[in-house]
Amino acid sequence: MILVFPSKNGNELEEIKEKPVSVPPAAILSSPEVQASNRAAVAQFLSLLQTHGRFVDFLMEDISKYDDAQVGAAGRIIHQGCGALLRDRFDIQPIQVGSQNQTVTLNPGFRAEQFRLVGKVAGSPPFQGRLIHSGWKATKVDIPPVSQKDLASLPVIFPAELQVL
Repeated sequence: MILVFPSKNGNELEEIKEKPVSVPPAAILSSPEVQASNRAAVAQFLSLLQTHGRFVDFLMEDISKYDDAQVGAAGRIIHQGCGALLRDRFDIQPIQVGSQNQTVTLNPGFRAEQFRLVGKVAGSPPFQGRLIHSGWKATKVDIPPVSQKDLASLPVIFPAELQVL
């Protein structure tokens, strides 16, 4: 962006180029505004999981008093609703395509944030091991923006319901 201002003598125009501000990424991520936005976004996502699959109800309920068939039936409803939400709002792909127990080699330069190495980890890549879990990554995230009201106080996950008589 270029900003143009009159010069000090008023007869000429001066170009002043906007200087980029260098802010360390950690400072940006830890700012109170970003932290509040992150908390509100998490609460908002819990709200979506509750609305679509009664996820919070299920986790907050003491299921020890129900038999396995009842828990399984509830789990099916939660799985359908929450799964539909994930498929609608995210594009989720495996990190490592392959089958469980398949041998995988991680060469130098592999994306360390995408892999958790367990077992006899020593030295530097290449690492060769057995695939325990393919992992997941989001290639699309489509959640509603957080409102200013939700930044002031955490949003309601799911409102209390009252049947008026």
